[in-house]
Amino acid sequence: MGVSGGGDRKDLRPHEPNRQKAKGTFRGSFEALNVRNAQPGFNYYYERRKPGEVLRRMNEGFEVVQAGDPEGWGADVPAAVGEMLDGVKAYGDLVLMRIREDKYRMMKEQKAALARAAIDGSTAEYLRKGHQRAQQLGRSRPKDDLYYKGPGHGISTDED
Repeated sequence: MGVSGGGDRKDLRPHEPNRQKAKGTFRGSFEALNVRNAQPGFNYYYERRKPGEVLRRMNEGFEVVQAGDPEGWGADVPAAVGEMLDGVKAYGDLVLMRIREDKYRMMKEQKAALARAAIDGSTAEYLRKGHQRAQQLGRSRPKDDLYYKGPGHGISTDED
């Protein structure tokens, strides 16, 4: 009786980018989505070709990678496949975009600050309402806080 193993485990091995210094971890038929000749100081992102999605990313500080830019596809694809949008680096329904690392870092910090403010703000609002209600009750209010908050009670956010 023969021994058989599970499925193909090639995707569990570490990704070894090709000798052309491709940035990314795409494999197989999606290897073209890796970015060859990635410029230092930039982060890359693929966005859907929908105008609203591209505009949203551009408002965040991303720029569309053009055909004349040094970045290339991670695999050799025919020019007709890789550049379908008037010189814009596109692959199927995706557009390659980039953002400077300092802008990207600042954008991530702003998003994290907004998330913390949303969480902390709701907790502070909850406790403030409890104090207001306790003042309305006057002498009949409980001795402890009206709204319970124990030691260590809170919400923590994980940051990248």
